[in-house]
Amino acid sequence: EADNWVNQTRVLNYLGNLSLEITPLSNLKFTSNFSPNVEFTRLGEYRGRYSKATSGNQQNTRAVVNNRNRMSYTWDNILNYNWAINPENNLNATFVYSQFYDRYENYNMERRNFSTDQYLFYNLGAGSVLQSATSGFSKQTLESYTGRLNYSHKGKYLLTLTGRYDGSSILAASNKWAFFPSAAIAWRIVEEDFMKDQNAFSDLKFRLSYGETGNNGTGGGLSPLASLSLIGSNFTNIGDQVIQTAFISGLANQDLTWERTKEWNFGVDFGLLKNRITGTLDIYSRLNSDIIFFRPVPTATGYSGVFDNVGEATNKGVEFAVTSKNVNTGDFRWTTSMNFATNRNKITQLYGGVDEILFGVQGGSYIHRVGHPIGSIYTWEFDGIWQLDELDAAKKVGQLPGQVKVKDIDGNGVI
Repeated sequence: EADNWVNQTRVLNYLGNLSLEITPLSNLKFTSNFSPNVEFTRLGEYRGRYSKATSGNQQNTRAVVNNRNRMSYTWDNILNYNWAINPENNLNATFVYSQFYDRYENYNMERRNFSTDQYLFYNLGAGSVLQSATSGFSKQTLESYTGRLNYSHKGKYLLTLTGRYDGSSILAASNKWAFFPSAAIAWRIVEEDFMKDQNAFSDLKFRLSYGETGNNGTGGGLSPLASLSLIGSNFTNIGDQVIQTAFISGLANQDLTWERTKEWNFGVDFGLLKNRITGTLDIYSRLNSDIIFFRPVPTATGYSGVFDNVGEATNKGVEFAVTSKNVNTGDFRWTTSMNFATNRNKITQLYGGVDEILFGVQGGSYIHRVGHPIGSIYTWEFDGIWQLDELDAAKKVGQLPGQVKVKDIDGNGVI
């Protein structure tokens, strides 16, 4: 088998980072970072006449070659201006322009019936039967403009304002761009005069923020062309002729837009005993709207579903972390860190008048259901093992003693 089966992969991958920094003024700095990623992959496989897959039949000898290449880059341009208005007031302004680009190509061919095993997969033309020839292409881009202002008064009153304008190529044509604002204020109360005489807190700051962020769906399985109605090709027989056909391979969604997250956060940063003990406390409430997910459609349409903005969900939680410096000498250092976090996730609304969406991932069954967490496991509930004296009851649901008993949740006698 080893002499008759060759499976080889060759990969050439280049990761780079180019950086440019210019300081035209003492308080003005421009930074540009360009990070390309170029990858070429060739997969080659040959199964000879005496391999297990061909079973000695020359017509089943096969060679497969798959070539794929990907070129992507991230380009960030940052302009930062710092203005010390006076000893008590400072203003910092930052503008960021970013680009992300990703292009992918894939070519695959399989030929069969080779007269000799000497070619391996380096001479596809020697195979007299073309088994398959496929190719693919995708491209996506993301462009962002971000502006941020940071203001500080005496180092104890802090204000941050941010605006971000993002555009994604994979969303519907009329909804590619969206604006996401945020604002935050902070008060270092430990700097106030009435805190000077206390010795417990070496640092104490209160924070309050509101912000919006966007998700274009790539993390949820949305491919670069998923919002479009694409054309596929195939072949069919009409009489004694093979005719190439074309068909619509997916449903378009001309309303697909950004998934948006709106979050309120209240936080406390503290230090005790000259910062021998430090910690943070955050309480947050997050609303996710226009969640991007694959929505099933009736099979009568000829399609399994379409990516859509399916609903809304909330996340509410608390995060707490504390670190203590127990011993800190020249030869020995001992610190202890502890953290606690809790989050409650719940779907509050599914669009389109539905209460639930069933879906499967890697062999598992899951459900989006109003009032429950996103992606809850959806399966039977274990209720024990059928016993010998339960034979009649087990037969009613198609089971026998010794098999797993499944709870009848709605009591209708049907599992």
